[in-house]
Amino acid sequence: MTPLRPYFERYMDAYLACDPGKFGGFFDFPCLIVDSRGDHILSDLHDLEDYERPFLEHLKDKGLSAIEYEELAARQVNESDCFCTNRYRIFGRDRQLIGDMEYHYFLAGTTGDWHIKFARMGQLRHWTT
Repeated sequence: MTPLRPYFERYMDAYLACDPGKFGGFFDFPCLIVDSRGDHILSDLHDLEDYERPFLEHLKDKGLSAIEYEELAARQVNESDCFCTNRYRIFGRDRQLIGDMEYHYFLAGTTGDWHIKFARMGQLRHWTT
């Protein structure tokens, strides 16, 4: 199975592009995302794009410039599935901190790469509205 770091580096690149259409290859539908706004069941790419669009618009408005990623924990459950926890620090114009948060994932290893089946926001250390 592909190591986690390259997968999440591509995932962060999709956020840096601020294009909701770039996220489809990262998810295994149907999937569930739990964040500060509630539970979001995503059936398909259209649901995912609708889910990501407001967040990406906020990041774009804040001048998204960089994302730092740290793997806090990872545990392979079996040959093709994994649990992991990541910390993300999101920066805007002039390296101003937009957000600092953790996310917990259940990743399904399909077609030789990881795909998000479940994501839950963990600790939110900082958020700029």
